[in-house]
Amino acid sequence: MIKFFRRIRQKLITEKKFSQYLLYAIGEIVLVVIGILIALQINNWNDNRKNRLKIGQILKKAREELALNIANSNDVTVFYKNKEKNLGRVLRQEVTMEDYQEPGLAYLIWNNTTVELSDDSAKELDSFTELLSEEEDSLVLRINELYKEFKPTLDIIDKEIGDAVVDFDLRLKRTTNWYFLSNNFQDLPDKAYDYFLNDTLYLNDVAYYESIGLRDHLRYNTNFNGRAKDLYKDLSDYLKMTVDTSVIKPSKRFEHFLGTYVPENQKKKDTIRIGKEGNKLVFKWINENETMTQSLYPENRDEFVINTWFARLVRNENNRITGFKLTSGSRPEEVYKKIK
Repeated sequence: MIKFFRRIRQKLITEKKFSQYLLYAIGEIVLVVIGILIALQINNWNDNRKNRLKIGQILKKAREELALNIANSNDVTVFYKNKEKNLGRVLRQEVTMEDYQEPGLAYLIWNNTTVELSDDSAKELDSFTELLSEEEDSLVLRINELYKEFKPTLDIIDKEIGDAVVDFDLRLKRTTNWYFLSNNFQDLPDKAYDYFLNDTLYLNDVAYYESIGLRDHLRYNTNFNGRAKDLYKDLSDYLKMTVDTSVIKPSKRFEHFLGTYVPENQKKKDTIRIGKEGNKLVFKWINENETMTQSLYPENRDEFVINTWFARLVRNENNRITGFKLTSGSRPEEVYKKIK
């Protein structure tokens, strides 16, 4: 091809056809420019294709990361669910020496858990913000807002609850002569149980643990959990991927939760409505001043967690749901009855 054009150029010069040569030269330049533009367009197309693939891969990674964070968050909820009842009993001073002699109660505030949110995929997506579609941009914005709102606070509370356990452990080490027996979770002497029963400093430690654990750690963890599950669903829909039922259980399993509930205590004027929007349950807490609305993802057919409260359905002798009970450590139990 190059030789062909070269022969034409030489022939025009030899025959002194300068006007035709000028037109030829311009045409050759145009062809070269068009070739360069085509090459650039192909290169841009390849770059865009690679970027689209990369964005898709990172969004899938963001979905996997959400699933991992949700699993960790679920573990934190279970951790506090297993402690909540005993925290209340200890602070209301309802426990006995025999209770402490049963395995576990003496170690009530001797351990902790952490959420440890990972947000690596969100950081990766920041490099592609100018290349995102409108729908992708909305999803990425929600991912960034989710981690920006919850990760710094949960990281701080992760550390606070850990520090509380360490401080308690150090105080026992310095002030008791039975601490060494706790290393292997052996049966402790009666004077240890007497300490747990009667020492007001221990009750202070339990109250502080409950304050950080149930009032702060659980609350932020629960709110993160619901928002993360909402986002996991929407990411799965966008990526055309099936929602993993180990991450989010199908809402159809929990339609028996639907209804309107009011407190048995007539002094309270709030109303709770559990409804369904699309394919998810929605929890609405309504009082005279405000309405709180959030997604509801029950743990099982009888229990759910909302903010700092653990809820359990109440059934009558015919197994019909008549309401639910709310408990949160040392706070008074609240009972709601179903009215429709």
